[in-house]
Amino acid sequence: TTAIRQLLHDPRRQVVWIGSDHGLCRFHPASGETRCVGTDAGTPGHLRNRSVFALHLDRAGRLWTGTWSGLYQVDPDTLVATIVPREQTDMDDALIFDIAESAEGQLWIGSIDGLIRFTPGQPGEVLRERQGLSNRAIRGIEIDRDGNLWLASIRDVMRFDPLSRTVTTYDHRDGLQGESFYYG
Repeated sequence: TTAIRQLLHDPRRQVVWIGSDHGLCRFHPASGETRCVGTDAGTPGHLRNRSVFALHLDRAGRLWTGTWSGLYQVDPDTLVATIVPREQTDMDDALIFDIAESAEGQLWIGSIDGLIRFTPGQPGEVLRERQGLSNRAIRGIEIDRDGNLWLASIRDVMRFDPLSRTVTTYDHRDGLQGESFYYG
């Protein structure tokens, strides 16, 4: 069986992106056509790892795909995947769980090894315990109207203010139903 982890509606192209443990596919409901990004190592523009955990279509129309082995930008028309270089994420082959975009267009990426502040074409910044997070495994991200990031980790929920760089942690002592949070 195939585990579907993400669905993303693309209103510009009138398609639905499907991320699963078998890769990334584009489904066009009107025609019934499905096309998938290549996963064969011999295919140019392929995904090195088929396990897709996160999908995000940014305001510029770029499709970002988080996999078991890093972040990719996928051309929505040609389905060519390009891995984002380590210099831009400051991480090697990290499992990417979630991608969110701030009102200013800043991408925030939740990974097994930290929260990544990412601007395409620029060096990334990784936030971990040293920078105030209670846990580096960020599995879910939501951004509120004040610009705070709500982060789901394997131990708790955090509210991160990117301007002041302060972190507030919430767990079962604050009335949350558990101590392990997986996806936002």
